[in-house]
Amino acid sequence: MLEGKIPTLRKDLDLSLIKQENEEFVLLIDRKKIAETPIAITKDFLTFLLFLDSQFTVDSLKEYLKKEFNFENIDNLLSQIEELDNYGFMESPSFEAKLIANIELYKKQPYRPMITANRSFPADAPDFLLFMDELFTKAENQSEIKNFDGIIVPHLDLSLEKYSHRVYAAGYNAIRESEPDLVVIFGTSHFVSSDYFMLSRKNYETPLGSIEIAQEIIDDLQKELKEDLTIDEEAHRYEHSTEYPAVILQYLFKGQTKILPILVGSFYDCMVNKTLPSEQEKINKFIRTLQKVLKNSNKKVVYLASVDFSHIGMKFGNEFDALEKLEECKKEDLESIRLIENLDVDGFFQKNAETLNKWNICGLFPIYAFMKTMEPRFGKFLDYNQWYEKETQSAVTFASLGFKV
Repeated sequence: MLEGKIPTLRKDLDLSLIKQENEEFVLLIDRKKIAETPIAITKDFLTFLLFLDSQFTVDSLKEYLKKEFNFENIDNLLSQIEELDNYGFMESPSFEAKLIANIELYKKQPYRPMITANRSFPADAPDFLLFMDELFTKAENQSEIKNFDGIIVPHLDLSLEKYSHRVYAAGYNAIRESEPDLVVIFGTSHFVSSDYFMLSRKNYETPLGSIEIAQEIIDDLQKELKEDLTIDEEAHRYEHSTEYPAVILQYLFKGQTKILPILVGSFYDCMVNKTLPSEQEKINKFIRTLQKVLKNSNKKVVYLASVDFSHIGMKFGNEFDALEKLEECKKEDLESIRLIENLDVDGFFQKNAETLNKWNICGLFPIYAFMKTMEPRFGKFLDYNQWYEKETQSAVTFASLGFKV
C-alpha cells in the first residue's frame, strides 16, 4: 500500500474518451511507452486524479476526504493509484527511474520509432499503402500546380479521416511532381522547447522503411552554428508533427528523398517584447545559416510546415464551448491565411502576437520560420476545415497552402 507522498497523474499523457457497454471511460495513453499498455479509468476517477496535487500525503488525503466528504476508507483509491504508478502513469520516483533507463536505451537506437502507428495510421505496409491511396482520393480542391516548392499542411490526427484527409490531400498533392532531393520540415514542438529550433540525427521509421535524415546538412549547420545548433532527440521522439510528414513523404517519393525535420520551439518572448522573431539575433542567425547551407548544397529543396491553426474550447483552457465560436474562429483563421497567402508573414505574426495568440495557433512559430527561410514569391490557398469534438466541447482548425519561389 502507498505510504508518504501520493504521486500525481503525469501531465504528458494522451487522454481519449471511449465507450464500453454504453458507459464512457477515459483511456490513458503514454506516447513515451513507459506505460506500455493503455488503461481505461472512469471519468470520476480521472477528475479525482486531476484534483490531487503533490502536497498530499496518505495521511493528509485521508484527513481531507473525511472532513470534506465524510469518506472513511480510502484503501481502494490508494490501491488504484498504486496500480497506475506501477504501470508508469504517475509522477513518482519509480517513474523517474523508468524514464532515465528508457532515455538511455533510446540513445542507442539507430532510428526513431513510429509513435502513432496503429492509432493514426496502419503500421503494416500493405494496409498503409491502401490507407494512403484512399487519403489521396479525398482532395476536393485539386491544384493545377503539382510542383510547388513549399506547402503548409495539417498535422491533425490522420485517423480523423472525415475531417482531415481532404486537406492533407490538397496540400501534399501540390508537391507530387516536385521531385525533391530534400524536404525541410518545420514542425510544431508540442511538448519540448529546449531551443527555438531543435533537430534530430535519427532516421525516421515509417511503414515503408526508414526515411533518411540529411546528415550532411546537419554537419554543415554544425560547422557554422557550433554550440548554437541544438540536437534534441527526445523532443523529436514523441512529436507527431514531424512523424506525419515523414510517413507521407516516404509514400509519395518512395525513399528517393531525404528529410531535415526541424521542431520549432516557442517565440513567446518575441510576442511579449513586441518584436518580430526575425529581429531576434539567434532566430535570425539560424534562418540565415540554414538558407546558406541549403543553397550551397545544390539540392532540389521542398519546404514544408506541418501545422494546425486555431485550438479552442474546454480542452485548450477556454471556458466556452468551441461550437459557439466556430464562425468567429473561421473568420479570424481566414484573415490569417490571407496574410500568409499574400506573403505578409510579419503581418500574420503581428496580428496574432497582439492578442498573445488568443486563438492558440500552434503553427504560428513554424509558419513564420518556414516563410522566412523559404522566401516564396507566390502563395496559393488550397483548403481549410475545422474539427469539433463534442465530448470535450473543443475544436481544431487546419489548412493547406502552396508556395513557389
